[in-house]
Amino acid sequence: MASRNYVIGRNFEYRVIAYLRKRGYYCFRSFGSKGIYDIGAFPPIKKAEIHNYPLLIQAKSNGYIHPTELQNLKDNDKWQAFPLIAFKDKKSKKIKFRSLDGKEIIIPWEKKSLPALYVV
Repeated sequence: MASRNYVIGRNFEYRVIAYLRKRGYYCFRSFGSKGIYDIGAFPPIKKAEIHNYPLLIQAKSNGYIHPTELQNLKDNDKWQAFPLIAFKDKKSKKIKFRSLDGKEIIIPWEKKSLPALYVV
């Protein structure tokens, strides 16, 4: 039987995947903590001339990332993707995203619009 923390983390990863799939992203999960990122997400192509970068997501239900883990994420910039941290807001329990430098990122709801990322 899996530990309670593992189950909480896995369930949060599935919530993040469902959130992104509703917005048109193709998502996959890295099972068993085999990589440095938990989720990979590819945006849908709306126009060929617009470059939409995939997302590499580290999911943390409480939002805390140990400084050494955060530095490891910052040092691994060998892929052309946008690294994000997914976390659950303490008050509203909604899924939120932030960049590795702490800026909040908003992924728009509309599937018809281009899946651009907005920095708050």
